Amino acid sequence: MIAAAIGLLAGVSSLVAQEPAKLTPEQIRSIRPPRIVNRVNAVYPPELVRSRIEGLGRLTATIEPDGSVSNIKVVRSLHRSSTNRP
Repeated sequence: MIAAAIGLLAGVSSLVAQEPAKLTPEQIRSIRPPRIVNRVNAVYPPELVRSRIEGLGRLTATIEPDGSVSNIKVVRSLHRSSTNRP
């Protein structure tokens, strides 16, 4: 489960970011740190749990303006049994 989260973060970090908006000092002071609004536990395929298979993968995703994640796709998996799982 942790590997899935790390894989998601790794994929997100490789996305091309848009040019940041120019903020005034007042806007900068009003920025709040991020917080978790929804936690979803990863579903790990039972056959991989039984086989004790784990590893890393690369994902791509779109971060929507509201902060939600969409269009998650497996780009690369380091284990054949775990590719293209929904």
